[in-house]
Amino acid sequence: MKKLNLLIILVFFCGLIFAQYPGSESLVHTQTGRVLDKGDFEVYTNMNFFTVLGQWKEGTSRAGDSPVNWWNVSANIALTFGLFDNFDVTLAPRVYQDLNFGRVDKESSIPDDIFMTLKAGSFAFANRMFYAAFMINMRLPTGVAHNIYFSEYASGAFEYGFMSALSYYADPYLPDRSFSAHINLGWYNHNEAGREIYHQYTSNVNSTELQYGFGILYPMDMFEFMLEVNGINYLQQPDSVVYGRENWMYIAPSVRYKPFS
Repeated sequence: MKKLNLLIILVFFCGLIFAQYPGSESLVHTQTGRVLDKGDFEVYTNMNFFTVLGQWKEGTSRAGDSPVNWWNVSANIALTFGLFDNFDVTLAPRVYQDLNFGRVDKESSIPDDIFMTLKAGSFAFANRMFYAAFMINMRLPTGVAHNIYFSEYASGAFEYGFMSALSYYADPYLPDRSFSAHINLGWYNHNEAGREIYHQYTSNVNSTELQYGFGILYPMDMFEFMLEVNGINYLQQPDSVVYGRENWMYIAPSVRYKPFS
């Protein structure tokens, strides 16, 4: 094991990257075209918190119009191992998921779903200024509840998708110390047709989405400055009872501090 990177990042945004965790060689939200070297091991943790002031309406389960705080909290850990020269594997259990107001008689899911990514990458071309990678993303529905509001849509079925990543590095000899730009494009299947997704409602469709992302990184000696855009567009819209059935896009600036050069 050549290195052990422990990165704890508190991200105050509602959404996460595709498949809801980073891992491998990535920015905060955007995957790069590179993978870990053979034998390298990385640990990545994050926690997300989102809240908004809402209001109960007449005729709902709480009498009268009264203000209420709606929120969502989740915590993840991603373990990535460089298995071969051009291949790494990420296993990422969601260790905590707030279920909001005691759904299914529980306030939280501990642990929640398990995510897994198989990534083939570090395929260099154009004098090593470009790198390409291809990923298979999977979500195993081990949590106690799904279709949770203020969270990315999870159907409760085995979900899977395919993602590609293309990276450009200004300095092919020192890629980690040079300006870089990264593009992600993928397809994801929630695979829920025939499953109960909300209070005895059975889905009639397999909702699918186009996933995209773009990120740039400018490194300095002890800091890395990043700007990322990522989002989804549904190719097949989920059922109307799904909370997270909207297309979305986030713009996320970030700074990463490196305590060691």
